[in-house]
Amino acid sequence: MRKARKDLQGMEKMYYESDLDYLIVRPVGIGEDVLPVGKYYLQEPGEEAVGGNMAKMDVARFMVDEAINPTLTREGKVVGSAPGTPMSG
Repeated sequence: MRKARKDLQGMEKMYYESDLDYLIVRPVGIGEDVLPVGKYYLQEPGEEAVGGNMAKMDVARFMVDEAINPTLTREGKVVGSAPGTPMSG
């Protein structure tokens, strides 16, 4: 896992240092059996952490929302389910 994390951090550093317009999306967890709820939550610095596993469709909803109506640029965001949702569901 350390090598994978180091590789990921190196890739992100290349984006941060580039002139590209990007948004790095970091889901807390994607549950195979989690049903979509039509919502997603962004973790903001200094606020309560977002919840655990969420449906793939809800992660996709966030990415499509940002592609159609971009509000975030040149940054990374942690996306998850409602605060307090456990990783198990």
